[in-house]
Amino acid sequence: MQYIVNYSTGLASTEALERTIERHGKVNTVAVFADVKGHSTNEHAGEDADNYRFMRDVERYLSIEIVRVVEGRDIWEVMFDERAITLPVGKARVAKCSIKLKREPIDRWVSERFSSDQCIRVTGLSWSEPHRVADFDAQMAPYQTWHPLTEAPYVDNCLIAAKWEARSIRPPHLYEDGMVHANCGGFCVKAGLAHFARLYTTNKARYLYHAEKEAQFRKEVNSKATILRDRRNGETKPITLYEFAAMLDAGAAYDRDDWGGCGCFAPVVQGRMDDLVLEAAVRA
Repeated sequence: MQYIVNYSTGLASTEALERTIERHGKVNTVAVFADVKGHSTNEHAGEDADNYRFMRDVERYLSIEIVRVVEGRDIWEVMFDERAITLPVGKARVAKCSIKLKREPIDRWVSERFSSDQCIRVTGLSWSEPHRVADFDAQMAPYQTWHPLTEAPYVDNCLIAAKWEARSIRPPHLYEDGMVHANCGGFCVKAGLAHFARLYTTNKARYLYHAEKEAQFRKEVNSKATILRDRRNGETKPITLYEFAAMLDAGAAYDRDDWGGCGCFAPVVQGRMDDLVLEAAVRA
């Protein structure tokens, strides 16, 4: 049986990969990374450069080679092609970039090589994400799944980071910048105001790259489309990245608890990360 690990270059999927190797051996473990940078040469498209460095360090430490899958487009090319930043599905919204650049390419890679009785799909989803675990399991059927981080020993990113630092391997610097996750260069269409405020503070050039892409999208595709929502005072109002940057420059108040969250390997329902954590039943 082969264990196919959805690898994102972040700490959780790295922990899932290492646990898979420890339990089932390198010969039975395959890590697959879907590169959302596509064929872009822009430093702000796709993963942060330091994530690629970390992935290479992980490969060397574990003595493995991670499979790279590249659809070809970057995140904004997908959104322009699909003519949507996110799409409504029931009460949630789905990010087409994660579907087209991560889920579908990896699912296609797996299905072309393994039948459902030949492999088990593995993720870095954890004990704090029961909704996403359930969604992933349902979507993967008839393939079996395994989520190592839902089992003891229960860890968070701080503990995983400390382990790699003890090995003299620095985790992706986006964690040091205070990001909840280190995917997509700190940019995510499912992230909230607090997340983007941190991106603006730590990497203004990358923030403004995406702000300009959003402005172009509003001009060419949908004048009402925005990534951010201001949910203060019980109301939800759209706000552009440029408008939010102006608020930050002016020292205006914003919801500092609004981190949002991505769900790139959760199939359809992409709830807000902070809501899911609050609802999670922690197992001792």
